Amino acid sequence: MENVKQKKRPGRPATGHTPIVALRLAAEEIQVVDELAAELKVDRSKALRVLLRHGLAAYNRKKNREETTRRKAAAAVEAANAAIVDEVLEEQAWHERVIAAPRRQAGRAPTREHIKAVLERAEQASRERQGR
Repeated sequence: MENVKQKKRPGRPATGHTPIVALRLAAEEIQVVDELAAELKVDRSKALRVLLRHGLAAYNRKKNREETTRRKAAAAVEAANAAIVDEVLEEQAWHERVIAAPRRQAGRAPTREHIKAVLERAEQASRERQGR
């Protein structure tokens, strides 16, 4: 059985396994492609493949840059929102320490001296944090 030859099929033999893509170009575009092909010393098909490959690579780079910019912008917005939330929470905590808690403890409004002392402590703590 080893010496058995397979029967040849009639018709033209297969020339390739990749599909053919037809493309219509204007005369000026064909001229530009032909000039590039001459410069690269390749045929027109190879020049078109090179152009297509470079064009797709440039498109992907642009798309990646846009996505990176979008992610950075989203991160910046998220950071700004977090800073605003922190500021609001800090303000609420200050209000609780300076106004609400003393009122509840004493059953009355805090004195000016008490508020002044608390503000001085808060400013001093803020200066220490900024000094780091």
